[in-house]
Amino acid sequence: MKILGALILLVLLFACSKVGVGYSLGTRQIKSKVDDAFDFSPRSKSKEVDKFLSAEFAKNKKVFFVKLKEQLHKVEAITAKDQITPAEGEELHKDAANFQKEMILLFKPSFDKVLREVNDAEMKVFKEYSSEQITEKEEEAADKKAFKKKKLANIVRIAEFFLDDLSKDQQKLTEKFFDDHLNFYTEQIQMRKNFNAELIKLYPQKDKMIDLSLAYYSGDNSIRTDTYIKQREIFENDLKNFILEMWKLRSPEQKTFFQKRLKDIIHEVDKILAE
Repeated sequence: MKILGALILLVLLFACSKVGVGYSLGTRQIKSKVDDAFDFSPRSKSKEVDKFLSAEFAKNKKVFFVKLKEQLHKVEAITAKDQITPAEGEELHKDAANFQKEMILLFKPSFDKVLREVNDAEMKVFKEYSSEQITEKEEEAADKKAFKKKKLANIVRIAEFFLDDLSKDQQKLTEKFFDDHLNFYTEQIQMRKNFNAELIKLYPQKDKMIDLSLAYYSGDNSIRTDTYIKQREIFENDLKNFILEMWKLRSPEQKTFFQKRLKDIIHEVDKILAE
């Protein structure tokens, strides 16, 4: 199951037009990933899983947006100030991590449904699918120039979504941050590879498979390698500093744009909650 962070990002990127579009698109993408990974058979089982996941996303929709709104209000309050202190940056970081954990646990029944009913044939499909996906990602990362261009474009896209156009100094800062942490991005691929291998190894111990998946997607360090944990700690610390520096470099126009963007997102979330 694709990490919920992708769903959150899709919601935000569609927020200013139709916030529900982002949630619906994220839902479809996650269901598609699940189906591709296991290729449930017979067709009736595939439809049953799809129906269950659709019902879970529908049931959890308002809870998701209530929690998201809480996070957005915290961001709005802190970023309304001229300067963000390191302590405030740390607070936002912890809130985001807790939000991710809460949302993963909210969708625990979906993990239960998918993994508890998986059979030998479907795990064989998962093993092949996993191998293909990891190989593709490793080959992509091996071409460092193209890998950097693609990943950097994604980071810039998110930054520009919230700040409009980036200044030259902001662009340089963004590129330096990525260059400094290229190894972390490639280590993420190895971590995913380890997770897939462990999930396959645990089969058919369904409870352990579910626990592993919940731990992996909620960011639990207990299942991560020491190398990954160290790199992530450095990455997250530098990310907080990067955000603080980007904030210092913002223009008055960017500050206004950012606050308006947040208000627009919150307004769209309110419309969802009023349905």
